[in-house]
Amino acid sequence: MDACGPGRELAGVVLYLLTDDGQGRPVKSRRELEVELGALGRDIESLDLVLDILVASDLVVTDPKLADHFRLVHDYLAEFVRKTQGTALQIELGQERHKRQGLERSVGDLERRRRQIERRIKWLNVASVTGLLIFGGVFFWSTRALDQVRVATQLEKDSRLAQRDFEVHRELEALLASTHTGQKLNGVVGNDSLDTYPTVQPVYRLNEMLRQIRARNTLKGHSNWVNSANFSPDGSTIVSASDDQTVKLWDARTGEELRTLKGHSNWVLSASFSPDGSTVVSAADDQTVKLWKVETLEELLARSCEWLTPYLTSSPDVDDEDRALCGLPPREQE
Repeated sequence: MDACGPGRELAGVVLYLLTDDGQGRPVKSRRELEVELGALGRDIESLDLVLDILVASDLVVTDPKLADHFRLVHDYLAEFVRKTQGTALQIELGQERHKRQGLERSVGDLERRRRQIERRIKWLNVASVTGLLIFGGVFFWSTRALDQVRVATQLEKDSRLAQRDFEVHRELEALLASTHTGQKLNGVVGNDSLDTYPTVQPVYRLNEMLRQIRARNTLKGHSNWVNSANFSPDGSTIVSASDDQTVKLWDARTGEELRTLKGHSNWVLSASFSPDGSTVVSAADDQTVKLWKVETLEELLARSCEWLTPYLTSSPDVDDEDRALCGLPPREQE
């Protein structure tokens, strides 16, 4: 099949038909795809080959419960297909479907519309900014977008496996695996904000492990009078202010102390969360008001390493890569 000819064009249309206006990933049968492609005047002779290649390329998956049913592998790919195919193609396909409903079903009209649609879609595919190149062993999407989809899928899988280990009381092994996953995620996103992460499950699961690994039923930790205590907006965290000159964050469910904020030089009179829960504000008798950021992924990873260091230095089951995760030298250099 010509890599730059009808196969590429048909693959692009198939991927587009596996999305919807809400950038979702509907499940469609081969018959549904055949009917829709036929209505667009596409040659479906190579449809089975195109579907096999899309499945082998991890862009499309089959439904395990329904034979010959397909869907895109990830929501992020649906969004990417919509953007890559361009607004013009979306408008053109929508207009053609709308117009077709009002046409008389005569053979002559259908043939004329088929030729018009085929010519327009060919021109739009030629003008596409990124394009599709499939077959002949080469498939090129936007490398960054596809890599993020695959990385996100793998990170979610690794995170789930770590959570299962944690639930069967293999806490340190699970925490080590979850910290590896968090480091990989941190390498992907860098300094980007949480809403740009390809997946946030590793962050939530790492935070949950750290909350549960040493749960407390009471909030004990201040060494002097506690002047105020307030819940975060989502009710998951408590912030307290004390005469011991500190502000503390607590897990509201377990009572575990999450973090101590030091910086005031006199009694801390009050502390509370911002409406979005991302910042804590405190007021003290040292005539200052301070703003504190709630724990970041980097800080979670650092606290995870505090727990892991004794295990990494004493267990014969960890390798040098595990030790390097928390800045420890290779075993032979000790």
